[in-house]
Amino acid sequence: NVASRAIKFCSRFTPEGPYASHKISSLSRLLYVYMNVSILAKIVELVKRYEADIILAVGVLLISLLSFAIGYMTAKEQFKEPIRIEQIQEHGTEQ
Repeated sequence: NVASRAIKFCSRFTPEGPYASHKISSLSRLLYVYMNVSILAKIVELVKRYEADIILAVGVLLISLLSFAIGYMTAKEQFKEPIRIEQIQEHGTEQ
């Protein structure tokens, strides 16, 4: 359906067609749009076909990143030097 419309549209740009002077720019625009629609349709089809696998992969990736972030924050807290409170002795007083 899309291909037949593209062929029909391209047939307008024959040397004797009404748009002969706009042949290159309009034809190149049409091919550009057709190629992008074709690529987008293939991507959508691919995503629909492997939807469950894609969801599983994204889930595993998110859980892995979350685990790494939690581990990083935990390790960062463990290696902090603890706060030490020291009592300062005043001159002239003994304890």
